[in-house]
Amino acid sequence: MAPVPFDVETSLARHGAALRALAIELVRCAADADDAVQETWLRALRRPPADGGTSGWFATILKNVVRRSQRDHVRRGRRERAVVRDERAEDHAVLARRAAYMRSGAGMPSSHRPVVSSRRAQSTSSNRASRTAGSAPTT
Repeated sequence: MAPVPFDVETSLARHGAALRALAIELVRCAADADDAVQETWLRALRRPPADGGTSGWFATILKNVVRRSQRDHVRRGRRERAVVRDERAEDHAVLARRAAYMRSGAGMPSSHRPVVSSRRAQSTSSNRASRTAGSAPTT
């Protein structure tokens, strides 16, 4: 018996609805199901079946597409969470360095340092700390 040539239009008409129903059952989301069915058809076009039995063949391709998509989704989530953890750790380090820099008074005009340190040490208002340090209240 000679192999039956693969006809996309006939296969789509014959198996399209059943394939979409299976995809929805597997992924529970119409948009993801449509993506999986589309990927299944693309794979079928790239490597058509060798014989005429396409029903089970399409289902197998679809299941593999869905399995790969779910695995990729899990892996992507892990990578994204790892990046977020790294960014958070980096942010904490940057914030700690910035806070230490601000506490040290580095980069602050020398006329402001006594007022700021007095205010921190005594928990006083800026006006009172300025008067104590002998500076103008706007400092």
